[in-house]
Amino acid sequence: MKKVFATILAFGNFVNGGHKRLGKKHGFKLKTLPLLRGFKATSGGKSILQLIYEYLYSQDPKSLTLIEDLEPVEAAAKIEKSELDTGISDLKQEVAKVRDTIEDCINQSDDKEEKAGESDVYFSVMGKFVKMATESVIELRERFEEVQKTTQKLSKMYGEPADTEFNELFGYFMEFRDQLIEVQEIVKKSEESRKKKRKKYRTDVDRSSETAKGTQGIR
Repeated sequence: MKKVFATILAFGNFVNGGHKRLGKKHGFKLKTLPLLRGFKATSGGKSILQLIYEYLYSQDPKSLTLIEDLEPVEAAAKIEKSELDTGISDLKQEVAKVRDTIEDCINQSDDKEEKAGESDVYFSVMGKFVKMATESVIELRERFEEVQKTTQKLSKMYGEPADTEFNELFGYFMEFRDQLIEVQEIVKKSEESRKKKRKKYRTDVDRSSETAKGTQGIR
């Protein structure tokens, strides 16, 4: 990630080299990432993103494993924090309802022998379930809060507001990854085309050579 971002910054400063302010940037906003593909850096139509990809591909191909590393952000970018928060709260309430129902059933039962029989087994099993469900909901809430703290740290680290939403923060990376994949395909097809042209050229040269030799033989 550091290598890729450093290269983006270097290319950006180079492109804006003639500008006193824009040519001396020490960083960039994440919202800049999706814009790289639309910025044409050459008369041939290559975007600055493609130039960055080609540079990294030739100089440090391992850095492009970033494409695979960013795969999880596809799912993270679809998370709505408010919906997740509400879902956990609703789950907590449902578990509480089950617990209250079991307690009411136990308190309302007048048949002590029945309590000690099959119903007692049922309440015991359900009691264990409620205990397990309660612990799971608590753990889920703790994990959710931990994710929020981690997201805040990531937002600050990348120069974004601490209250940036999950989907917005990871959305930048998701779109950037999607565009890298598109550029990867463009570069791949371009390489295949060059290989075919070189192969055709060599074949044509060999045929011309053979024809020339044949002509000399006839003479």
